[in-house]
Amino acid sequence: MEWVLLGIGGTAAILAVGFAIGYALSGPTATGDITTPGEPPTSCSDFCKAWQASRVNVCSAVTALANAQAVADTLAKAAGALAIAAAALAAVAIALGWVPFAGPALVAASVTAAATATTAAATAAGAGLAALQRGNELADARAAETAAKLQVLEHCTGDALASCLAMPAPC
Repeated sequence: MEWVLLGIGGTAAILAVGFAIGYALSGPTATGDITTPGEPPTSCSDFCKAWQASRVNVCSAVTALANAQAVADTLAKAAGALAIAAAALAAVAIALGWVPFAGPALVAASVTAAATATTAAATAAGAGLAALQRGNELADARAAETAAKLQVLEHCTGDALASCLAMPAPC
């Protein structure tokens, strides 16, 4: 019974470490809000600056999401390749299990390959969760940008509005 619990605990530890590694490899979150704290915007110029800052935040979130997705895709491909290798090694171990010295060695190798594939799958899952969170951050940044642009449209008129809206996107 103790060996079963040790096996379950070891598997859980391997999965947790793999998940944490995948999450950490996905990179940091977006830089966050670059607006300066203090007085709320009152003039058209202030609202325009706040809108431009929100556009920079969107650019940062887009970059963070692209990086997290690239890491998640790479780890998922690696996990898939390792799963195929583990399955092939298990098939060889079953086929050659009757060979006196090779059989046990192949079984041990297939168990090791299965553990490696399981860890890689957990790592890919952690990276996938990080990519999902970066996607949520991007949605929040886009919502903040939309709100900031609406504030510009409400508080600016004439040439000030035209010059604010004519500013090119930062990314």
